[in-house]
Amino acid sequence: VYLSGYLGSRGGAFDTATNRVRLFRMGQAEGVVAHGDRVWWGVYPGAYVYETPAGGAADEKAALNEVYHIGEEQDRPFGVAASADWLAFGTIPNYGTLGGALTLLDRRTGKWQTHRNVVKDQSVIALTLRGDRAYGSTSVTGGLGLDPSESEARVFAWDIKAGKKIADAPVRLPGRPAPKLIGGLAFGPDGLLWGVAAGSVFALDPETLAIRRQRTLYPDVPQYSRFRPQFVGFGPDGLLYSNLAGRVTAIDPATLEFRNLVAEANVMTLGPDGHVYYAAPDEPMRLRRIKTR
Repeated sequence: VYLSGYLGSRGGAFDTATNRVRLFRMGQAEGVVAHGDRVWWGVYPGAYVYETPAGGAADEKAALNEVYHIGEEQDRPFGVAASADWLAFGTIPNYGTLGGALTLLDRRTGKWQTHRNVVKDQSVIALTLRGDRAYGSTSVTGGLGLDPSESEARVFAWDIKAGKKIADAPVRLPGRPAPKLIGGLAFGPDGLLWGVAAGSVFALDPETLAIRRQRTLYPDVPQYSRFRPQFVGFGPDGLLYSNLAGRVTAIDPATLEFRNLVAEANVMTLGPDGHVYYAAPDEPMRLRRIKTR
């Protein structure tokens, strides 16, 4: 499990088998993703991408491998996803600027491409990949110091090979305000694209981005966060786990019944051991998986 600190100067790799942490030099990584034997870190400020071997850098003094500077007035790489073929970053622009970007690496050729304003004047804050498509969600907030020009966040689908957007749509939930930020995204075993926003969970048709299923779990939280996407992922038990509304929650995708597991968690992930890892608020915690079915 990979960690970074707010205003931090070190990254960490927590070995779930030994309970040991390896620390190494790393700036404030907004988004981190591992795939195969590589780990990528999207570092603020300046939207730099670093790469380390699985397990992190060799030690705290090891030279980090900077593999890309996104540019295009981008600053905070929150959204990140990886597959065997592609690496994707979604970013928030510089202070006083609107218009985030989608940045993609073809892992077979080493070629990078950056597309700004995939959704006009909005930041790309969460991503997932399926085949040669990237699916992303946005926040209306750009760099600090400038008011948004748009009123509702959106979800989009991007054809990577063609280099063009093929769909985008708002997520309008009954009885809820228009989300200004749509949290993390993940494909479920049912083939639907699952996400969270405005205290609610939803599932979209990946072709049309139409809502197929939805439920408001926390009506007391109409909006949550300006930048940070909430985690969305499926555990080995088939349940959907998320920290929507800042609360670690297990959701049955078949019935949308749910259980609140942790009352406060700004960040979380699922470990390779199937356990939940979260920050509460400034130290890593582990919630061992229990049988829920």
